[in-house]
Amino acid sequence: MFGHYFQRLTHLTRHYIDWSRIGNLLKSGKHRYSTDEIITRGAIISFTAISAVLGNYFNNSKKTGYSDTSATLICGTIGFLLSHSYVIIPLIKKRCKVSAECNRIKYEISLNITSLKDNPLSPFIKSTVLKIMSLSMSDKEHARASETWGRRLTLLTRVNESFLLQQSEFEKFWTENPERIIEKLSSTPPNVNNAKNALLTLG
Repeated sequence: MFGHYFQRLTHLTRHYIDWSRIGNLLKSGKHRYSTDEIITRGAIISFTAISAVLGNYFNNSKKTGYSDTSATLICGTIGFLLSHSYVIIPLIKKRCKVSAECNRIKYEISLNITSLKDNPLSPFIKSTVLKIMSLSMSDKEHARASETWGRRLTLLTRVNESFLLQQSEFEKFWTENPERIIEKLSSTPPNVNNAKNALLTLG
């Protein structure tokens, strides 16, 4: 139901925060949670509830201008956000590290493109890199921020490896359109010869 909004919020935060995880964190159902997941959910629910109760208890509507109900909702929301930050901050840090690695590889690719000078293939490579950096792994229900950054890193690495190909292989590799290249790189097993293996699958 809220998948579209989660995707939009995740996109606005550049896939550093996965808003669908925030929505799913408190969901119940037939899923069998691990002990750590149960403890995390219990802690968040408890902190949120305590914050709401304290907000109601200490609220003085004459001084704050808020009714007890409003104070309860506001303090409960603040409590939820603060407790949830304990969970998402480590994830944000990991995604920032992957983002930094993506930027490092993009810089290497730009240097390799510069070394090509006036090679007509340069625009195709640049276009592919741009498409990779705008790629999203989200679906109707999940924003998949971590998966998105992981896929971007993998594809950029494989694009960078294409510069290790022999000249004739390199030129044949980049004659495909960016969508086709990304599709083939996505299905290529990770190893030193990634780009060459992908090349062999291009008919």
